[in-house]
Amino acid sequence: MDKIQFLEKAKASRKPIVVDFWAPWCAPCRMTKPILEKLAREFQEKVDFWPINSDENQELIQELKVYGIPTVLLIQNGEVTGRYTGAQGKDTYRMMFQALANGDNIQIPISPVDRFLRLGIGTATVFFALQSSTWWLLPLGLLILFIAMDQRWTAAFRPIRGYEELGTAIERAVEAGERVHLSLGTGSASGGDSAPAYAGLVMLRRISASTMMSDRRVVVTSADGALSILSQDSLRSSFKRAGVQERYNPNLGMFLAPTPYSYFATVSPFLKNESVSTNVLAGSFGAEGALAADAGYRQRAFVLAGTEDVQSQALLYAAAENPLIGEEVFAAGAYLNVGAAHRASLRVQDAIRIGVVVVIIVGSVLKGMGSSCCVMVASAREWRSWQGNLDTSSNVSR
Repeated sequence: MDKIQFLEKAKASRKPIVVDFWAPWCAPCRMTKPILEKLAREFQEKVDFWPINSDENQELIQELKVYGIPTVLLIQNGEVTGRYTGAQGKDTYRMMFQALANGDNIQIPISPVDRFLRLGIGTATVFFALQSSTWWLLPLGLLILFIAMDQRWTAAFRPIRGYEELGTAIERAVEAGERVHLSLGTGSASGGDSAPAYAGLVMLRRISASTMMSDRRVVVTSADGALSILSQDSLRSSFKRAGVQERYNPNLGMFLAPTPYSYFATVSPFLKNESVSTNVLAGSFGAEGALAADAGYRQRAFVLAGTEDVQSQALLYAAAENPLIGEEVFAAGAYLNVGAAHRASLRVQDAIRIGVVVVIIVGSVLKGMGSSCCVMVASAREWRSWQGNLDTSSNVSR
């Protein structure tokens, strides 16, 4: 079955569909399969359930861009309206079936009243910012507006290879019983170098959801005690949301060493001892970041690396298999589908950039028109002056 046949079959169905891509050798699939089958029986009158063996449908999963399993697609009226990669909790799966059974759009979790209020607040904030020249309120108002419109306005981002291949790399690690490692860098949780580490914590939400059902769950390391506590809290929240808090282990968030090079000296043997096959670096790094990326490369691990410092980005570009250039590390939440606010933030940045460009162009045009008008006025004055001198000369001659 190819993509066209799949979508035609989906359109022919009178019911919404939950599609489960699985494989016999996939350990998380074996854990989620009973949950999905039980829910399928419970909602069988209103929702169809299609389990699809990924091994037997390689062409289909490639065309649908299914990068990891288990992956659940939600289909309404022949269109894919939701996608969940990695093992989810019972409550999440029930929410999917319940929303489809009720005819709700799974991508619109807020009520019409909430959306109307957000649109009103966002519009009022933008209007007030423009009227009072309180420019710092403008991004806030735009953010509220774009969050309210998110599910009605499908995001289309340019492809970033590292984010596209991350899901596949994590799935391979889970299948092979290997470790996924996330480094939050050697910066602090409160300094000027903290931003990329918080982007790494956003990545952690998606990575932990994909590995929590594995025997070797993601491990997060850092060189700052506060960041290690934040990583533990983020992991705990992820396990709690999935309803498997008993699988949480605080040792999954580790403080390795307090200085950059002592951190590298510790993380390098860690990668080898823990059989890390997916090495994600998202934090503040100096030269030690390139060394950590190179250590992962030498171990033939998938390496995704990003930071905020330009010089460090150059080093990571040379050492990492999948470097994140410029501000790509801060787009992790949008690309990994963590939440509407992350997608809205990218749209706010685009809107502001477009606005600045429009202002520059309009200003340049008006300035050019103003200069032309000034030249024309000056020329007219000179012509009248010359004409007046000519008339005076004619009178004198007479």
